[in-house]
Amino acid sequence: MAQDGVQAVKSEIRNPKSAIQVPPVTYDPALIESVVRRRVDAAADTDAVWTAPYRDELNEIYESPEQDRSTAFAALDRRYFNRIGVPAVVDECLAAQAPKLLRASSVTLISAHARSEEGVDVTRDGRLVLRYRPAAFDRVDRFRANLRRELIQA
Repeated sequence: MAQDGVQAVKSEIRNPKSAIQVPPVTYDPALIESVVRRRVDAAADTDAVWTAPYRDELNEIYESPEQDRSTAFAALDRRYFNRIGVPAVVDECLAAQAPKLLRASSVTLISAHARSEEGVDVTRDGRLVLRYRPAAFDRVDRFRANLRRELIQA
């Protein structure tokens, strides 16, 4: 679970086709938690191979000392967020637009509250803000297509 004091998740992104480097992406811990919980809940009855290890690790964390839990919950969610494939899709889409993103000072993925808020914004100071609802990641292929389109239009 995302708790106060938990660092946002960052990943280095490099375009494999060129030497152009895109800024690292910062992921909102609350979004990571929401995406993982949605996936675990959706797979609960159909994919025990995926959800059972998650639930086992979750139970182990609950048995650990309270002061260690928030960090352990965040680490568990990050691992499963990576398994879902969201960071890989974001990396792929950003790498495809790397020359256009040279002026971006940072890239942040945060939660949107409504579908109408989803998309990519560039702030005046050059920050690239990706805003999506947790439900947008239910179908990673659709998220990929949307993010590609939004990055082209940004």
